[in-house]
Amino acid sequence: MLIRNIVEISLIIILFIVGIIIYFYLKRKIDDAESDLVIRKKKEIKEDIED
Repeated sequence: MLIRNIVEISLIIILFIVGIIIYFYLKRKIDDAESDLVIRKKKEIKEDIED
C-alpha cells in the first residue's frame, strides 16, 4: 500500500506541474494575440471604408 500511495501522490504532483506549464504557455499566447489587436473607434472604421 505504501508504494501505491507514493505513486499516486507523485502522479498528482506531475499532473499539477504540467497543468501549470500549460496554463502559463496558453496565457502567453493569448496575451500576444491580444496585443496584436487594435481597438479602433467606429468613426475611424467608417472613414476607412469610405476611402
